[in-house]
Amino acid sequence: MESSVPRVAIAVVQAFEPVRLSSYLDGEGVWRIGWGHAGPDILPGVQWSREQADQALALDLAAIAAELRDLLAQKVTLGLNQFGALVAFIYQIGVQNFAGSQVFTLVAQGDFSAVPAVMRQWRQWRDPHTRRLVLSTRLTHLREAEIALWQAADDENAFFSP
Repeated sequence: MESSVPRVAIAVVQAFEPVRLSSYLDGEGVWRIGWGHAGPDILPGVQWSREQADQALALDLAAIAAELRDLLAQKVTLGLNQFGALVAFIYQIGVQNFAGSQVFTLVAQGDFSAVPAVMRQWRQWRDPHTRRLVLSTRLTHLREAEIALWQAADDENAFFSP
């Protein structure tokens, strides 16, 4: 696995996550900005430039990549596109959710062919008003982009636009 974040992971996130240069409250009650960055410094009224948003995304994905390397240390070897697909996947669902997921279990066991079907199960979001899980078209398309990247040979340009 490579030490930096694969560019295709950044491209997938940017294609499906809108950039917002003013802080906003997400459906879970978390203040975010940029490409979905959260942190103690993100409060109501915070404004960023596009450059700040891009830098925060790069740092957020680098942190995820490092955690993913730690989770998979000495378990499996991933191709660059597989690694990038997981970084993008984890950016949306979170490291803790990934570490407890069937996707992680399958990857750690080296059962790579079973991963896409299980990734497709992560297409819902919780409606903040009803607290019910709702199928999301955006998440469905995002999962398909991540799966296409997961399945692509490393010498291919696997990313596709929604």
